[in-house]
Amino acid sequence: EEIKHHQLSPGLTFIGVAFFVSAVSLFFRFYRLETVPSEMFSDHAEKLYDVMDVLAGRTPIFFIRNTGREPLQFYLTAAIIKIFNTGISFISLKLGTAAAGFITLIFIYLLGKELVNKWVGLGAAFFAGIAYWPNVISRVGLRFPFYPLFVALVLFYLFKGLKEERLNLLILSGIFMGIGLHGYSPIRVLPVLVTVVIILFALFHQNRETRSFAFDGFILVGISSFIIFLPLFRYLLENPQSFNYRMATRLTSLENPITEPILKIFLNNLWKSLTMFFYNNGTIWVNSIPNRPALDIFSAVLFFVGLLYIGLNIFKEKNCWRELSVLISIPLLMLPSILSFAFPAENPSLNRSGGAVVPVFLVCSYGFFSILKTITKNYLGWMGRIAIFLLLISIVIGAMIINFDLVFNQYADQYTRNAWNSSEIGAQIAN
Repeated sequence: EEIKHHQLSPGLTFIGVAFFVSAVSLFFRFYRLETVPSEMFSDHAEKLYDVMDVLAGRTPIFFIRNTGREPLQFYLTAAIIKIFNTGISFISLKLGTAAAGFITLIFIYLLGKELVNKWVGLGAAFFAGIAYWPNVISRVGLRFPFYPLFVALVLFYLFKGLKEERLNLLILSGIFMGIGLHGYSPIRVLPVLVTVVIILFALFHQNRETRSFAFDGFILVGISSFIIFLPLFRYLLENPQSFNYRMATRLTSLENPITEPILKIFLNNLWKSLTMFFYNNGTIWVNSIPNRPALDIFSAVLFFVGLLYIGLNIFKEKNCWRELSVLISIPLLMLPSILSFAFPAENPSLNRSGGAVVPVFLVCSYGFFSILKTITKNYLGWMGRIAIFLLLISIVIGAMIINFDLVFNQYADQYTRNAWNSSEIGAQIAN
């Protein structure tokens, strides 16, 4: 409760900070978008073939190329090509995914505002806006950013609907979950998280009417999401092997033998995923810098502080279903990476864990404002104001410098070294 009423320096107006966060986030999402990353590889070619099918008038609900893909990106990219005349190109793919990455920040802000206050929401949007992890998965031109986008949308309307006991907001949550299921396959874990959140809400409210509302809301979320999911559900009934193939290759021995006990692999994968924020985010060069932490040093420290702060609040607060939901959502949203039993070397992966971007940067913002609260409580007057100003400047500028280097130097350079010179090869073939 204390953090909810904490106020920043009077000179730091909300509108000014919001403008700064928006401008910085736009910069990080779209600066040098055409050249970072530099070249297409086979997955991009497969995507563009599917987009060409859409532009040619074909309208499948599930695209079977490259082990099968949900349709959202292909129709979005076709619309971008039609509207902006960008052609069958890498930038057409990137514009859609970068825009999805930016819109995600709006709903991260709204979610933080709903859970705590507008400052925590704005802090979460800032740290997610400049962070290397969500930036690279938004820039690479694949379907990855649709996972955090629809996690943020669904959780915002879910938490707001439960808090205000408004069924219409829960229906919106279900609608966006149904749309999200047409985006990127790891989001199939989101219905599990929604169920857990509603159960926690019901458990922490002894009122019979409130529990009845939770049950009604659960049914409405399920029905509304299922109605939107129906086209894919029909495809699933008619082609279960095609629809589940990609997931089955990771969960079972369909493509690669599982050589160790499942429980051992699960626990090992879980540990690697939960420590990737501070230690190692995996070895996939396409959408990460191999063998470095998923967070920069500032965000990692704030994330750790935020975890401690939320953990203490859970012990102190009676009605802590929101805090518990945020903590539980992190490993749940990373399950698509953790459950890679047949290919454990693919875990952790920033793309399949992408939904966790939303709660992770909310926790970072929790940590940031808990530090500010501690400083103002112990250092009053001009000393406190100076301490807050210096802390703000050092964290904001330091984090921006580090993440700029990670995205536009380190990631860009290692991607170019690993990728083929596809554009030059294409130019030679065309000549």
